[in-house]
Amino acid sequence: MNKAPLPKGLYDTHPLFNRVIFAYGFRPFFILSAGYAALTVLLWAGFWYDLVPLPDAISVVQWHAHEMLFGVIGAALGGFLLTAVPELTADPSLKSPGGTKYKHIMGRKLALLVALWLAGRVAMWMIGVLPIWLVALVNLAYLLILMAWTVPDLWRERQKKHRSFAFFIPALFLAQIVIYLGWLELTLFEDWPYDIALRGLDAALNVFLIGISLVVTRVSMVLVPMALDEQNDLESEFRPIPPRRNLAVATLSLFALADFFIPENPVAGWVALAAAAAQLDRLADWHVGRILLKPYVLVVYLTHVWMAVGLAGIGLHDLAGWDDFAAARHALALGAASLAVVAVYVVAGLEHTGRAMVVSKPMLLAIALINLATALRVVVPPLLPDLYVPVAIGGASVVWAAAFAVFLWDFWPALTRPRPDGKPG
Repeated sequence: MNKAPLPKGLYDTHPLFNRVIFAYGFRPFFILSAGYAALTVLLWAGFWYDLVPLPDAISVVQWHAHEMLFGVIGAALGGFLLTAVPELTADPSLKSPGGTKYKHIMGRKLALLVALWLAGRVAMWMIGVLPIWLVALVNLAYLLILMAWTVPDLWRERQKKHRSFAFFIPALFLAQIVIYLGWLELTLFEDWPYDIALRGLDAALNVFLIGISLVVTRVSMVLVPMALDEQNDLESEFRPIPPRRNLAVATLSLFALADFFIPENPVAGWVALAAAAAQLDRLADWHVGRILLKPYVLVVYLTHVWMAVGLAGIGLHDLAGWDDFAAARHALALGAASLAVVAVYVVAGLEHTGRAMVVSKPMLLAIALINLATALRVVVPPLLPDLYVPVAIGGASVVWAAAFAVFLWDFWPALTRPRPDGKPG
């Protein structure tokens, strides 16, 4: 990484960790998240063509889902929280050498968390060689420490408006525990009518979606007015309606509960449809001026569109027995969650590296590729089942991996070099 002299006070003093890459959480974790996204999905496609062996001590489908959730999205979550929480909970009494009123995790502590994430990935690739209980402990350690370093500050935050995040992270931790309990095949769940590990994986995805909904609520309050200002639109005004946003989060939370306790039940189906409608309804707030022409607004908008598509698909499955249930889940994971991750990459990456909020042409391509990959994975299976493996798996995987490779190529200089203005970031 860049070895030029760094501003005093903004970096760890230890020579091994006095590097730009360890200055802020988003730097290493965005690189790891995008890199692992591209790598693991290509290996997943290779497995379908008998080119790559995957660990078979557990269901390979569940292994794949776990790595997408806790490997790819988990790394992005770490980068986001370690960057956002210090600012959201800034204490005016603190004054850092960089002139900011907050403290953040950097240097050796950040390197420890990075090492835990990497250890979790190695453990998952060696599951079967390593006992499942050890794999579980290594992976839980990452979220546990991330939770310990962020939740207390969120809970103590004076204005209390960010406390919802303090519930989101422990909920994700509990979902992860459920997954490992299922893999351990404990007698506790002998009478449970569903695959407990699968329930935990679905719960983890749903918790991530709730977190995304919470983040977008706050991000939109900044991005949409900024887009209007950039267009010199003095007539249009962004006035989000709180009950509309709250309904979207509430119905999504109810769906998460129903999907865990009564999956594939008509009640869960109706709740899923209600949650889908609420996601579309909240987008009505965004229909002001021509702001959707701004890429950083459009990517967040499409996140909710794919979320609505996925929830509607699950609702149709639960109520009418629509066959391609996996397509609906992929609309949520491959579409909504992935676009949200890219939105975090772009917004946090540009803002915290001191760059203008201008989405580059490569990132426009990456956003388009994610939408194309999602469309291939969601639309092809029910319409062209004979093309399931070559297009819905192979084609979608290559296109999706390309999107994250493009991000790495475009953002690598910004993520590995100091801010040009010398400020923290």
